Amino acid sequence: MDGGVSGSDVVASSACTVGVIKSHRTLYADGDALRAVLALRRGHRSSVFRIAAPRRAPVASWYLRLRDPAGRDPMWGLVRIEAADRRAAERPHELTARADLISRWVLAEVSPLALPDGRWDKMVYGIRDCEEFLRAVC
Repeated sequence: MDGGVSGSDVVASSACTVGVIKSHRTLYADGDALRAVLALRRGHRSSVFRIAAPRRAPVASWYLRLRDPAGRDPMWGLVRIEAADRRAAERPHELTARADLISRWVLAEVSPLALPDGRWDKMVYGIRDCEEFLRAVC
C-alpha cells in the first residue's frame, strides 16, 4: 500500500497489508539509532519498532534502504515500512522473520526503475504501476 497503514484499525490489523512510506515528515529515530538508519546500505533494514500514536492503530515499523545512497543525500532510497503489530501473537524471532520476508518482497519490486518519476529512488514498481493506471482512468 502506498503510505502508512495506521490510519485505519481494519487496515492496520490486516496480516495481508503492508504500507510503504516514501516521505519522512516524522523520523522515528534519534541519536545513535538515527545514525544507524541513515547509514543503512542497499537492501538492509533497521530494527523493528512499534508506533503507537494517538488516534491511530499501533503498527510494527522499520526503515529499509532500497537503493545505494553513495554520493547522495542520506535519505536517498530510504523508505519506512508499516505492518500489522502482532506482538501479542508473535515471538521476537517471528517478528524479525516477518520483517525480513516483507523487506524481501518490497526489494523485489524496485525493478524495473520507476522512471521518469522524480521519486524513483523510493518508488516500488507496483505502486508506480497503480498510480499510472489511476491517472489513466480518473
